[in-house]
Amino acid sequence: MGELVYIVEKTMSNNSCVIVDVEDKAQAERLNKKHLTTIIVPFLANGENKGKRIIHNRYHKTLAKLLLSKNTNDKVILSKLTSRRDKTIYNLFGGHVNPPIEDPKKLIDSTINEDIIKKLLKNANEQFSNATIEEVLINSMLKELREELLIQTENANNTTKQLQVWGKDVDTGKTVLGNPYPVIISDIIPIGFTEYEKEDKTNNEISYVFALPIPSSEYNTLIAADDYEDNAGTKHDIYLPIDYKSIDELRAMKDYSASNPLTNSDEPVREDAIARLFMTTPINAETSKKLRDKISSYP
Repeated sequence: MGELVYIVEKTMSNNSCVIVDVEDKAQAERLNKKHLTTIIVPFLANGENKGKRIIHNRYHKTLAKLLLSKNTNDKVILSKLTSRRDKTIYNLFGGHVNPPIEDPKKLIDSTINEDIIKKLLKNANEQFSNATIEEVLINSMLKELREELLIQTENANNTTKQLQVWGKDVDTGKTVLGNPYPVIISDIIPIGFTEYEKEDKTNNEISYVFALPIPSSEYNTLIAADDYEDNAGTKHDIYLPIDYKSIDELRAMKDYSASNPLTNSDEPVREDAIARLFMTTPINAETSKKLRDKISSYP
């Protein structure tokens, strides 16, 4: 069995869901089962660009996966992707919430309680146990931040990642070093749930959204990272450039999807984690408004 995820159902409240099962991630996606993920929205906390969302360009991560794929359909998608004039696919941060390995099914029937999430973050220690579903959710979010949001460095230590640098659709052979961004847990702002509302059989997710203020003085040191797996099963970390955009700029972008890479587009596109913040179902609209309000009113 591969990576495990939580299968969830929404409750009567938009801002709550219950864990109903644990499933292999690939199987959950194949069977279109709604599963739990996190989305993190870093934003500039001060300065002339205060409030703009920090995003990353995952074009080369997408490219690396397609280049290694033996799927015939992926080869068609690869051809369309590399035909694009613009090489920008923007996304936010986050990932799947994985059950504790030692007892993956122990939290089945748990209902995620937003008030507990808020209390845990407000009174944060450096480490949470996995005793409750809220702690598992927060730990998964922090793990994604440690892996994806980095500070570029010249000096390696035991937390440093060495990242491949790609250019012109190939691995250049160059590398950069990055350490996890030093998140102050009590700074993290819990927002609420959002879901993907389109008929996408590989993306039936419900995500808990968090916001993270980043001082503008630290922006120029930020880089992003993600990994891909080669045909030998070896994982490689890849450098992904950071950018920031206003809410209006993000709203105006077209949606990227594997089935529609927007061939020859000369405009940046956005992936679903950004897109769902502008969807109009009640759960998405409520969370999107709360996110805008929290960021615009940030001290």
